[in-house]
Amino acid sequence: PGPTEKGGDTAAPTKEAAAKQPASQSKETEGAAAAAEEGCGGKGQLPCTTFLRILTFGYKVEAWRGLVDWLGALLMLTGYGLHRCGGHMMLSWFLFLCGLLVMIIGILHGNTDKLPPMPNMPNLPSGR
Repeated sequence: PGPTEKGGDTAAPTKEAAAKQPASQSKETEGAAAAAEEGCGGKGQLPCTTFLRILTFGYKVEAWRGLVDWLGALLMLTGYGLHRCGGHMMLSWFLFLCGLLVMIIGILHGNTDKLPPMPNMPNLPSGR
């Protein structure tokens, strides 16, 4: 390797240089790459924790969407439990329907970025 255009002397990484790297460095690099592929630990991604893995359904949804989905599931489960126990029938239906609505809103709001773009609308007169 020779000098670069700027006059600096930089050498391209070679197989020998890669072999001289400590094993811990290469394992850390492989671990970071695997975590980034998994959806966590990379730049602009959530940290890799068990809580966030469960909250985001294995990093498949955003954190806010996971929170909304879990809240909806908890409300639906509470409503179902109250209904099965035979008490507070109106409250059980209310909680169940609120949970269902929360989950539907989360699904609809989470899918708006995947919709195809709107076709170009014709220019309408402004009325002036």
